[in-house]
Amino acid sequence: MPAKKYRMKLTEEERVYLKQLISKGKLLVRTLIHGQILIHADDASSTRFLTDATIAKAVHISPLTVERVRKRFVEEGLDCALNPKVQARRRPKKRD
Repeated sequence: MPAKKYRMKLTEEERVYLKQLISKGKLLVRTLIHGQILIHADDASSTRFLTDATIAKAVHISPLTVERVRKRFVEEGLDCALNPKVQARRRPKKRD
């Protein structure tokens, strides 16, 4: 298996913030799931190596989603990883 392209390490403040965020339970489901992904994907806190497939199985999502959240965290930061911008779909105008 190839090495992960986007390796991430959470700071202690980020780790505490994510754990508090998840324990509240009063958020959008997407935000909760992304927070769980980030905690599981943290290289600094885990002594064992967790693959994207293992994390995906634990959180009940696709491994591709784990990869995307990890990439977004590395490139854009914590806020963007938790709350990604939803792209509006544009429908073509109907003609009469």
